[in-house]
Amino acid sequence: MDLWAPWCDACLAMKAGALSSPRLEPLEKDFVFVALDVDQPASAAFVDRHGVRELPTLAVLDPADERVIALRTGELAIAAVIEMLEGARVDAESERESRRKLARARDLVAKGQPGPASKIFEEVASTAKGALRDEAIDAAEDAMLSAEDYARCAAFAESLFAKGAMPSQPVMAARYWVRCAMLSPADAARERTVALAKAQLLSLTNVPKGLSALDLSDAHALLAELERQGGNDVRARASEERRAKVLEDAARAAKTSLERETFDHERVNALRALGRDDDAVRLLQERTRERPDAYETHGRLGTLLVDLGRAKDAIAPLERAIALGYGAPKLVYMGRLADAYAAVGDHARELSTLETAAEGWDALPKGQQDPARGDAAKKRLSEARRAAD
Repeated sequence: MDLWAPWCDACLAMKAGALSSPRLEPLEKDFVFVALDVDQPASAAFVDRHGVRELPTLAVLDPADERVIALRTGELAIAAVIEMLEGARVDAESERESRRKLARARDLVAKGQPGPASKIFEEVASTAKGALRDEAIDAAEDAMLSAEDYARCAAFAESLFAKGAMPSQPVMAARYWVRCAMLSPADAARERTVALAKAQLLSLTNVPKGLSALDLSDAHALLAELERQGGNDVRARASEERRAKVLEDAARAAKTSLERETFDHERVNALRALGRDDDAVRLLQERTRERPDAYETHGRLGTLLVDLGRAKDAIAPLERAIALGYGAPKLVYMGRLADAYAAVGDHARELSTLETAAEGWDALPKGQQDPARGDAAKKRLSEARRAAD
């Protein structure tokens, strides 16, 4: 199961890369390959049943009972995908107990108990090898973060690099390391942890062997964030410039508009960080011409124009995104369209759009509901009504 969504850049990268590789063809005799857009209404029951938390997610399920045999998140290289599938197919006796533990831990996460689950994931990560170890590492970091066990999360991420056995997704591990460290209490221990994570990121960017363009971009973005927090704007800009070049080179090498779109979100962020707002607008305008029926291209352009104070120009692309869109993304773009209407003084349309969005969040099927966003939409509607009165 390839669990994806059109707004997910890493999902598009997986589709254009690993999941399109002819190296998967020999495995078609043992696997049925299915892609599931998690925002489509028809996907809601599956999402609810399995608690999809992050995209992209690649899952191997037993077709008899939908038992999850293996699960990985984030952008994977073709070698990692094949290793995951081979491991799931063999289901070696030596790994069965570890797989049972992973299944038990996933059940705990689904029941809202990420703390106990993280200890099981960590135990499996310490004993398993190959794809099974990588799966446990991903799950352990996510569970520790969900449990708000920040110090332990940072220590676990640090240990992955200290042991010399580099995780298969080093930038993802470094991202957890930085995030958990920054959420820890501000003290000397946190400063040491952040410094170590920063050094590891520098090492990854200096020798980017095996990293995808999106992973390398993410590493540069993390470095830029750390430099800004440390008050070093010159170094932060240098990291953003390197990030922009990585993405530009990757987009230039892409063979199709869909492949180029893979890098749009990160390219826009890098360009904006460098003060190149007009270039960001031109990039997304070009993509809407290349992919006129993709809701995300229009939604991204409209959102950027609203953020740049060009609300009048934002209305048409946002209306187009809403006409093409579905599920939660459609409702998000309704919120941005309401922003645009408010900015141009069309408060009647602002109110009607907010009313439709608030109703839409309530109407989403179980599995795709987002109570926090729904509550925020209702609160915003109430405020707009009071302002109108």
